[in-house]
Order: sequence, then C-alpha cells, then structure tokens
Amino acid sequence: MEKEYIKKPVLYIYVGLLGVLFFPALLVITLIHESGDFFNTTLPICLICVPICLVALLFLMMAALWRIEFDDDKVKFRNMFGITKTYYNHELTLKVGGNGMIVGRVYKGDKKITTISMLDRGLQFTAKFKNRV
Repeated sequence: MEKEYIKKPVLYIYVGLLGVLFFPALLVITLIHESGDFFNTTLPICLICVPICLVALLFLMMAALWRIEFDDDKVKFRNMFGITKTYYNHELTLKVGGNGMIVGRVYKGDKKITTISMLDRGLQFTAKFKNRV
C-alpha cells in the first residue's frame, strides 16, 4: 500500500512569505525615510515588525517540515524542526473532538504526540485509527 500523508496547508506558505517579505521591507523603508526620529517612529515599527517576521518564519518552517505519514501499521510524525518519530498504530490513541477546528489529539499512553486540525486535512488520518476515545 502506498503511504498517505498530511502536511500543513499552502496557506501557511503564503502567510509566511507575506510576513518575511513585507515587514522587513516596511522596516527598511522606515529606517531610510525617518532617519532623524528614532524613538517616535522607527522603534515602534521595529517592535512590531521583528516579532511578525519571527512568527512568519515559524509558519514557513511548519509548512516545509511538519508532516505525518501513515499506512496500515505505522505512523511517522515529523515536527517543524525535522525530528521524525515512528510509532505503531496499536500504540497510539486518538481522542476525537475538541473546540473549533480541532479534529483530535494523538496520544501514546498519557503523552500527547500531536494535534490534528481541519486545516491539516485531518479527517483522512483519523479514519485510520482503531483506538479512539
């Protein structure tokens, strides 16, 4: 059987690229244009742009690296830092439900492995689980 997988949606890439390209450009334009008034204009824009750029980089990392591969007996989870862990399907428990867009959370014993949302196209993944709570 061919392995199936879930990745983060393309929306994460668009949001990440927008944050990484637009906000540093805004920062550079502000630094060039407002060269004399640092504390009133440049510093507040720096305090806004730098965290937005960092969050945008996290979105790009999640879109590029986060992945769940599954077949009938094994599930591989790769987090946004590229660390891959393999579990057997009978070891994992899926707790279905949650608030809003959450489809379910995957546990091994009492330890939470990951959270699956509707944005991750998680319904096809949750159908594979035999252990549901």
